[in-house]
Amino acid sequence: MDSGHRSVPGLVSWTARRLPATGALPHLIALALYTLLGVTLTWPLAMHLTSGVIGAVDGVDAYQNAWNLWWTARALVSLHNPFFSPLLFYPDGIDLFWQTLGFSQGVLALPVTLTLGPVAAVNWVVLTSFTIGGYATFLLARRVTGHDAAALVAGATFVCSPYHMEKVIDGNLEVAPVHWLPVYALTLLQLLEHPSRRRALVAGIALVWVSLGSWYYGLFALLFTGCAASIWACGIVYTLTPQPMRRIVQQAAWGLAPLVIRVMVFAPALCGLIGGADEAIWDTRQVQRERSADLIDVVLPSPVHPWWGPAVRAWRDQIYPDAVIWNVALGWGRSDWDYRAHLSHGARRGAGSCWRWHAWF
Repeated sequence: MDSGHRSVPGLVSWTARRLPATGALPHLIALALYTLLGVTLTWPLAMHLTSGVIGAVDGVDAYQNAWNLWWTARALVSLHNPFFSPLLFYPDGIDLFWQTLGFSQGVLALPVTLTLGPVAAVNWVVLTSFTIGGYATFLLARRVTGHDAAALVAGATFVCSPYHMEKVIDGNLEVAPVHWLPVYALTLLQLLEHPSRRRALVAGIALVWVSLGSWYYGLFALLFTGCAASIWACGIVYTLTPQPMRRIVQQAAWGLAPLVIRVMVFAPALCGLIGGADEAIWDTRQVQRERSADLIDVVLPSPVHPWWGPAVRAWRDQIYPDAVIWNVALGWGRSDWDYRAHLSHGARRGAGSCWRWHAWF
C-alpha cells in the first residue's frame, strides 16, 4: 500500500472542503456545553465526588469498578502487569485480561485515583464520559457536516441518549463510558478520507483502546470497521476512476488496517484463550436465548419513568420473570432518575442515601 495514496475524489474528500473556518471558540463552547450537561444530569454527583458512587442494586457494580480503577493505578505505579492480580484467588492470582477491568478508564482516571481515591475516580469517569463523548461526537459531526450548530446538537444527543443515561444509572463502568466509540469513529474516518500509515496506526491504537475499555464496544467497533471499509471501497465504483478494482482493494486494505493492528496486539491473548486447558470458550447459545433483547423492548416507554415506569416493569416482569437487567427502552418524555449513592460513612449505617433529580429528554 502506498502511504501517499490519496482519498477517492468526490467520495470522501468532500467533507474536508466543507469544514468551517478554524478557531478555538466552537471547541470551547462544545467542551463547556458537554461538561455542563454531565454535571447537570448527574447532579448532585459533583458535590459528592469523593463520598458516594452512582450505581444500581446497592452499588455492587460501582464498588467493583472502584476496585478495578484502584488496582489499575496500583499496578501501573508499581510497574506490575495490570491484567493479572495476585490479590484475588490468593495465592494463585487471576488473569484479568478478559474481565471487565476497564483498563482504558483506569488510565484516564489514574491522576484522580492517586490523589482523591477510587471512589472519586469512578465519578470522574462518569462525568468525563459526557465531556469526551460529546466533544468527540462534535468533532466527528463537524467534519462530516461542516456545521458547528449541527455538530453541537449531535454531541448533546449522543451523551444524553437514554442508553448512556441508563448505563450511568447501572453504575457499570465498562459500558457507561461510551466516549471511546466516537473517538475511534473519528480516527477511522480520517483514515478512510486520507489513507496513510500514520493514520492507520492511530486508528489501530484507538481500536485497541476501545477494546481494552470494553470488550462489548470493541466488538461493536470491529463490526463498524468492516462495514465502513466495505462501503468506502464499494463507493469507488461510482467515481469513474481508472482501475477501479485495484482502487477498491487498496481502499479496503486501508480501512481494515486497524483490524490487523488489533489482531497483532491481542494475538498472544487470543491464542491462550483458544488453546487454554480451562476451555474458556463454550457454547453460549442458551445464554443468548435467555438474555437477548426482545423486539418489544425497544418500543416500550422508559422503565424508570416516575409515572408509568412501575406499570411497564410489572407488565414485562410477567413475561420475563427471570430477567436480571432491562435497559434497552428508548425512553420517552420526562425522566425522574433515581440514583443510589452510598456514602463512605453512610454505607456503614446500612441503607445508602438516595439522590433524586429530574431531567427532560
